[in-house]
Amino acid sequence: KSRRMMEPLNRKEAWFLRHLAYAASICKEVNSPGIGMMGDFYHMNFEETSDQAAFMSGGPYVHHVHLASTKRKLPGQDERSFVDGFRGLKRIGYDNFMSLECGVIGKREEEIPKAFKFLRAQWDAATI
Repeated sequence: KSRRMMEPLNRKEAWFLRHLAYAASICKEVNSPGIGMMGDFYHMNFEETSDQAAFMSGGPYVHHVHLASTKRKLPGQDERSFVDGFRGLKRIGYDNFMSLECGVIGKREEEIPKAFKFLRAQWDAATI
């Protein structure tokens, strides 16, 4: 099934649609199976006060997630935690895809496996 996806951005890149709750309200008002939204941890770092609450506000409209650190590098390459957001995704029963949308510091063949190990540990730590 095909969906049009909204991606809330941060204030440095957009003046409109910066919070997941607002995107969810648009999805609810449009009331069509052809529209959904995504959460992007990079943008959420600037705009959301709680990753968990942001994903919970998106609820059933969240259909994709972008993973990146605060500096748009691989998860685990800076101080960014994903536990709170993963907890929110678990609370809404999220079972769709997540993708990396970031650069890599170092050799990709070494750093990408480290990032997946880091993300697995963060997912496991996100107990509900």
